[in-house]
Amino acid sequence: MANSISTIGYSHCYLCREKGEPLYSGLEDRLFSAPGLWNFKKCPNPRCGLLWLDPMPAPEDIGKAYENYFTHSEPANQQNYQGVKACLKKLYLGGRDAYLAQHFYYPVRLSPWQRYAAFLSGLLPRRRELQGKAIMWLPWTAGGKLLDVGCGNGTFLARMKGLGWQVAGVEVDPKAVTQARAQGLIVYQGRLEEHNLPDNEFDAITMSHVIEHVHDPLSLLKECHRVLKPRGHLVITTPNPAGWGHGIFQENWRELDPPRHLFLFPPKAMATLVRRAGFNHFQIRTSAAMAPSIFLASREISRQGRYDRDGLPFWAEKIKAWGFGFWEQFWKMKRDPDAGEELVVMARKGL
Repeated sequence: MANSISTIGYSHCYLCREKGEPLYSGLEDRLFSAPGLWNFKKCPNPRCGLLWLDPMPAPEDIGKAYENYFTHSEPANQQNYQGVKACLKKLYLGGRDAYLAQHFYYPVRLSPWQRYAAFLSGLLPRRRELQGKAIMWLPWTAGGKLLDVGCGNGTFLARMKGLGWQVAGVEVDPKAVTQARAQGLIVYQGRLEEHNLPDNEFDAITMSHVIEHVHDPLSLLKECHRVLKPRGHLVITTPNPAGWGHGIFQENWRELDPPRHLFLFPPKAMATLVRRAGFNHFQIRTSAAMAPSIFLASREISRQGRYDRDGLPFWAEKIKAWGFGFWEQFWKMKRDPDAGEELVVMARKGL
């Protein structure tokens, strides 16, 4: 019992207060082996459709769900590659930087081969999406100040610092904070609301797969609105429970991720949340960038009951995953723009 996670009941929708309807029950942690069995509910309001855990981990005990979490691993920028891997990584980074220079105006000097690599990347829709996702689709802002909420081990912050941003991060996980600070990054430990940062301080705030982990997402977004400069940008990515993958895999969909994902927002629910936080200028779309990896994990969960992040899939499985991503990108999302695996929210603070 010492390792069990204490919980709080959550019978009604966080956004519209409708009584939730049971969706899934008795789910285990299929990724990092946190203790407990977990249930999801869904809001019956067709203008909402929010998914949430009931009961959900209590705030004072949620850390037990992250003891083996992936943000404790060595940051990617500190990994040493040699031989062929080093050459491939150099080619990849060169092509990425060229794409960022041409499409997001980053001040990078380009060699002829880099320009060619950027051209090739631009021909592949999923590659374009992944290149943009690597910088959270933020255009170059000279001297821009960036805050990454839920920065993990600092991989994204280090990348953006290398591209010229003034960066800072916020992270609740002390192990991840230690990893990030070891790279010389400024990282505040705890929740954003606890640090009383100045008003109108940042040109951009990013949250990559964070909002679904938060007990009070509206409070967090209101604080983001306060510390953003006028016309500053907030960029959020989060799993999309209205997407094709969830429809196929149901309770085996990787992005349910109990007990860490407390709330999952379909597009209508996310629009309500962003609007209530004070953002009147925003766009919400879906993305298939992560569709192949979500397919692989969800398929393994449906077969084995869990997913081993360190396992290497067979080539046949990789081909199926690529096909899933291709079909989602070029067929499902053409017919239904909400079919992508992730939501991408781009909001701007008005004057």
